[in-house]
Amino acid sequence: MRLTADQNSQIAAAYEQVAGDHTLPPQSRNRFANKAQWFRMLAQIAAAKEAAGARADKESRTNVQQERPVCVGFLAEVFSVRRGASPISNS
Repeated sequence: MRLTADQNSQIAAAYEQVAGDHTLPPQSRNRFANKAQWFRMLAQIAAAKEAAGARADKESRTNVQQERPVCVGFLAEVFSVRRGASPISNS
């Protein structure tokens, strides 16, 4: 199961809070601090992936919009050939 950047940050904050509890033995506090650091790193990675996904979605939408005129030009050429007109050529 993948967690979002916000969820990883919340988990890291909880581990940091427990790591700051001085009633726990130092070894346990160190483990919780390491877990907090790990979840902070996971939050950064998740945020980067989410940002990359948003950029990819935006780029794919702009690519679809740019490809439409080519498709329309192709259809216009096909219809002109069906009507008996000569297709558009560069020669």
